[in-house]
Amino acid sequence: MANLSTMDATFLYNETPETPMHVAGLAIFKPRDDYDGNIFEDYRKFIADRVHLISYLHRRLSTSAFAPFDPIWIEDYDLDWDYHIRHNALPKPGNRKQLNELVERLHAVPLDRKRPLWQFYVIEGLEEGGFALFTKTHHACLDGGAGIVTMNILYDQSPDGSEVAPPNLHGQTRQPEPDWVQHLRESYSQLLKQQVKMLENAPQMLKAMEQLTHKAVDDILHPKVPKTAPRTPINVSIGRERSFSTLSLPLSEVKALAKATGYKINDVVMMLSGGALRRYLERLGDLPAEPLIGGVPASLRKAGDFKMNNQVVLMLASLATTERDPIERLKAVSESMTEAKERLALVKDVIHLEYSYIGAPQIMQGWTRFMNATHAADQLPPPMNVIVSNVPGAPSPWYLLGHEMANYFPVSIPNNGVGLNITAQSYRDTLDIGIVSGKAAVQQTDTISEMFLQEYALFKKRVAAMEAPTDKAETPAVEVPIRKAPSKNAATKARTSDPALQKTAAKKSGAKNPAVKPKATRKSAPRQPATKPKKA
Repeated sequence: MANLSTMDATFLYNETPETPMHVAGLAIFKPRDDYDGNIFEDYRKFIADRVHLISYLHRRLSTSAFAPFDPIWIEDYDLDWDYHIRHNALPKPGNRKQLNELVERLHAVPLDRKRPLWQFYVIEGLEEGGFALFTKTHHACLDGGAGIVTMNILYDQSPDGSEVAPPNLHGQTRQPEPDWVQHLRESYSQLLKQQVKMLENAPQMLKAMEQLTHKAVDDILHPKVPKTAPRTPINVSIGRERSFSTLSLPLSEVKALAKATGYKINDVVMMLSGGALRRYLERLGDLPAEPLIGGVPASLRKAGDFKMNNQVVLMLASLATTERDPIERLKAVSESMTEAKERLALVKDVIHLEYSYIGAPQIMQGWTRFMNATHAADQLPPPMNVIVSNVPGAPSPWYLLGHEMANYFPVSIPNNGVGLNITAQSYRDTLDIGIVSGKAAVQQTDTISEMFLQEYALFKKRVAAMEAPTDKAETPAVEVPIRKAPSKNAATKARTSDPALQKTAAKKSGAKNPAVKPKATRKSAPRQPATKPKKA
């Protein structure tokens, strides 16, 4: 048995039939000409051989109806393979739009809590050949960092595959359900350990609170970023229907653009998200005067930590949707992220990830039921407008049964009040982005994807303009050569597009300029000798 922390269990408490709390991924695999096997049956055996290597594949929840403590994980190798690994095929032509629509339906279905909390779908019938794999796992099992660790087990790093000895199970394959006395004993034991840990961390905690207080006072006296999220059509109660779309950007190009502007890839992803949402809300006629606020997951996982749990917190940062220019928006986003990281740094080392508290199930589930039944998210101010996440992925290719992975699109969680989630994950030289929403918040995420690409094209254009060499049009007026006795066609030889300079040159040369009306002259007026003009 193993205890869930309240951080892990929060994803259980926040779950309703309308808001499932599983995370997922959509992997696309290239066809393999020399493969003549049954991809579904071969994949099922592939996972069965590895089920003992990842804890969440072989453990399920144990809860007590009236226990005021978080649930417990118990071992369960007696898996119903027909439930956990399923087969789907797209109708012809099997394009990406049809694939995304299938993902929308699969992602809307909650996982069965009486079983281990995962399901994998093999999807065939893609028009480009190959197959797709849609994997969903409850967020109570792992966060994005742990998910990357599991991918090294769920996929191979070479087309030849790797040999794994299947689990050697003897005797009982399912741990018996503990009674309420065992639940109570385990919970109190966990609680006692946590209290000891909190006492040990008390000096650090007091120091962190003091620093946070100083920071809060400074924020009040010198406000830098908005502290509240404005209401938008995205921030509503959602139903079961989902919308899902994907797009890919060349990672090396995104890195080059980030380097050219002096910012990070994460800043660029947030800036592009803000730009896409600005375009979307402008089209709806609902762009707020205040900048949208993004919830940005930040990992607390230390290097070498491979635990299957959640070690992540949310930072709040401005998406600078008030800025039309992508460079100015990027600057504002980066400044806001720096502020958020400074706050996190004050408390990062004292956050107790495995802490639980008495009454968490009743309090948090009660709040979730209230929010869902009353549609309170339609009235209350949103805590943030959208979730934006960027997860570093594998720099080298992954394979499955000899098939090379072409793309990996993350599929994350929309929720009541925050009905849109934009998650990016790098894979080789591609930045794959999955955009998922509750349809009550965003009817078609394809629109967001298109606007994301439009904003990216504009960003590239602006960076190119920044790097372009200075041309003659930018030459100062004082550097334009002026002769004492200009010829009649001097104005036509002026190499400048500045109307003010054209006007000056035309006046001094006496030439006609269609942009400047000539003054009337008298026939009897004698011609005056040319005089040397004064320097400006």
